Amino acid sequence: QRPCVAENNAGITNFATPEEIDENCISNFITDLGMRAFRRPLTPEEHALFMTTYNEVGEKYAAEGLDSGALFKRAVRNVVANILLSPEFIYRVELGDENGNLTAYELASRLSYHFWNTMPDDELFAAAADESLLTEVGYQAQVERLADDPKAERAIDEFYRDFFRVQDITNPFTQDGPHARYH
Repeated sequence: QRPCVAENNAGITNFATPEEIDENCISNFITDLGMRAFRRPLTPEEHALFMTTYNEVGEKYAAEGLDSGALFKRAVRNVVANILLSPEFIYRVELGDENGNLTAYELASRLSYHFWNTMPDDELFAAAADESLLTEVGYQAQVERLADDPKAERAIDEFYRDFFRVQDITNPFTQDGPHARYH
């Protein structure tokens, strides 16, 4: 909440009341957290649902007699909990477009988790946002960038360890007994 007030005091934003500052602040927070958590922009309906979660706190917790600071914290906590308990956060949902093809954001997630075992970075999100990821040149550039990153080595190593279970292979030089010799 404080950075939003500081921005308003510095003239970066221009809201007349503390309530307007809070409303804008939480809206931006929901947009940013939603993008990261769902690995795509929130739909207007999803954003409205999380805003409703934020706005309902006053009436839901009225009996507790919380001050405005405590209500704000409770509201943010509820928004974060609802986002992090959503199936779109817990699972990588791929619905595709009307033709059954992955959307740019779904493709970005698939590539990122394939190479890095984590969510897309800002550059991959940008390629999804401008849909350059859906072009042959843009796709190839991102695949090369992701594969060349040191994070890819860890994910590829992990894949082969799990797939081939190399850690379970005994030492071939001692499996026939201590006196076996291999040339």
